[in-house]
Amino acid sequence: MLKLLEEKAGLPVAEVTEIVRQKGDYRKIAEALREGKTAEGLAMLDRLGWIREVPDAERYQALAEAYLSAVQEKKRGGGNKSALIVAPTHAELARITQSIRNALKDQGKLGEERPLAAWIPAHFTDAQKRDASNYETGDLLLYHQNAPGITNGARVVVTEGANVPTTHTDRFEVFRPATIAVAIGDRVRVTSNCRTRDGKHRLDNGALYTVRGFTPKGDVVIDHGWVVGANNGVHLTHGYAVTSHASQGKTVDKVFVGLSSQSLPAMSQRSLYVAATRGRDEVMLFTDSKKELVAIAQKPDDPLSAVDLVHGRNRWNPFRQRLNRHLTYLRRQLTFNRIHAPHTVDRERTEPLREARHER
Repeated sequence: MLKLLEEKAGLPVAEVTEIVRQKGDYRKIAEALREGKTAEGLAMLDRLGWIREVPDAERYQALAEAYLSAVQEKKRGGGNKSALIVAPTHAELARITQSIRNALKDQGKLGEERPLAAWIPAHFTDAQKRDASNYETGDLLLYHQNAPGITNGARVVVTEGANVPTTHTDRFEVFRPATIAVAIGDRVRVTSNCRTRDGKHRLDNGALYTVRGFTPKGDVVIDHGWVVGANNGVHLTHGYAVTSHASQGKTVDKVFVGLSSQSLPAMSQRSLYVAATRGRDEVMLFTDSKKELVAIAQKPDDPLSAVDLVHGRNRWNPFRQRLNRHLTYLRRQLTFNRIHAPHTVDRERTEPLREARHER
């Protein structure tokens, strides 16, 4: 966004010139990474022993153990230290999360587990929202501002054959249906601003809670005894790890970064800087290849903005596009039906459908 303001609008932008989160050697590392001296920053991390090269078969378990150990450490003033895991891709996050949950199960810290229909953020840019080919049957458009004919808070579900809104894309976010396994004791993260079932308590996007139980109706009970309604799908996901983008603005005592060679192509100098500097006291990078990790220093670091994507995006050909959407529809039909069964209507309608609001 700052790049767009400077290049497209000619507006001056502020620049951070001093690192205040870290101290000592960690601060020097943060400064090197911020200035684009990635190879130098990685070399300092390696000298401190803050890069662990571990084979695939052992790395996820080692990362899970390090994270769970960190959140048990005590602060000088009381309470436990905070920790966060960051990874470049959602596939990497899924493997890390599974390892952490397996470890928690082995320790007897997770109780009854249930499958939940959930809404997972699609993380579309405005440019991607304007391209109708990116939408799939079952996607949810959640409006956070009024739009022509649509009010703030409206929930629009994409149905097969329906027209998809490709205007006013700054006024809604896109979510995809999925089923997640959640157990008592799990740490969960809110993926969109919402409220508890009774409407009395706001759940902010990004907030973390612990699952305390389930109601007889299948709703989720979290901290404070608050109840999250599950009948139309929950805006929750596991809260142990996030992407570099989602980690921006967060500060914890210790941060762990999962960087398998498979996910490294998604990492850039900028995203490495963001991930590695979320901690106050320490960062630990887990990878299966230091050599490939160092190659990040040579990788161009100027990702396309939304404006660039609109003007320079290569579109799929129509046949592949139709085939992909049909296969996706078949693969996700079960989850879609679980969430929307009460709201299905004639598919020949050409207008998007508005899903019933969550019961408060």
